Amino acid sequence: MTEDLDALLDGSRRSGVYRIGPGESSLAGRLSAAGWRTVVVVEPFDDLNGFYDRIAGDLGFPGYFGRNLDALWDSLTDLIDPTAVIIKDWSRFAVPQPADWQRLLSVLEDRTRQGAPFAVLLTGPE
Repeated sequence: MTEDLDALLDGSRRSGVYRIGPGESSLAGRLSAAGWRTVVVVEPFDDLNGFYDRIAGDLGFPGYFGRNLDALWDSLTDLIDPTAVIIKDWSRFAVPQPADWQRLLSVLEDRTRQGAPFAVLLTGPE
């Protein structure tokens, strides 16, 4: 576990993107106990459409969600509760599609810098 994760869990840091090794157990429960009101776990995905399917369902995006990065941004900035998103085995998408991964990660990182507290935890190997 990193110091940054410690800060996220003890409430001294509220937003950011964190890379967590595969050995971090019960992360969702620990985040909930630390005051994150919405904690979702995004199961592994192979492409952006897979990510959109999972995140839209998990966060309850509206039916008209446009399934693109602009619509993702709009939906993420509408969140009002402190929200943590755990992305499992992110490398499954990032390694074969690095350009799309960087675009997605950029949107997620930008969202951590404004609005209600928002954290992204990337679990699994790099």
